Amino acid sequence: MKKFMHFYVLICVFALVFGVSGAAMAQTSVGVVDIQKILAESKAGQSVQKQVHEKREQFQKEFTKVEEEMRNSQKTLAEKQKTLSQEEMLVKRQEFEKKLLETRTLVQKRKGALEGAFTKALRQLEKEVLKIVESIAAEKKYDLVLSNNNVFIGNKSLDISSEVLKQLDAKITTVKVEVESK
Repeated sequence: MKKFMHFYVLICVFALVFGVSGAAMAQTSVGVVDIQKILAESKAGQSVQKQVHEKREQFQKEFTKVEEEMRNSQKTLAEKQKTLSQEEMLVKRQEFEKKLLETRTLVQKRKGALEGAFTKALRQLEKEVLKIVESIAAEKKYDLVLSNNNVFIGNKSLDISSEVLKQLDAKITTVKVEVESK
C-alpha cells in the first residue's frame, strides 16, 4: 500500500509540474526572424553588396595593372642578367623581390580593409534590424523573438521577417561602405 501511495504522489507531482509549465508555455508569444534573408533582400543590404562588388572590381583592376608592371619588371630583369655584373644583378634582384613583397602586402591590406568595411556596414545594418525587431516585439507583445537559425520546426505564421524587411526598407535604403586607405 505504501508503494502505491508513493507512486500516486509521484504521478501527481509529475502531472502538476508538467501541467503548469505546459500552460505557461501556451501563453508565451514567439516571433521568428530570418536575418540572412533581410540582409540579402533589403535595399540597404543590396546597397552594401553592390558597393563591395564595385570596390572589389576597382581593386582588381588596380592589382591587374600592378601585376602587369611586375611581370614587365621581371622580364626586364631577366634581359639585364646578361649585361650586368653578378653584384649588380643581386642588387636588382633584391629590389625586385622587395617591390614584390610590398605589392603582396598592399594587396592583403586592401583586401582586409574591404572585408573590414563590409563587416562594419553589416553590423550597422544589423543594429537597425534589431531596433525594428524590438519595436515589433513590443508592439505585438512577443515574449521571445528567435533567429530562424535557432528554429528547427515552426509555424510559418511566427515568421516576422517580411514585416521587418518592409520597415527596414522604409527606414534606411543605403549603408555606406567606407574602406580605410592604409
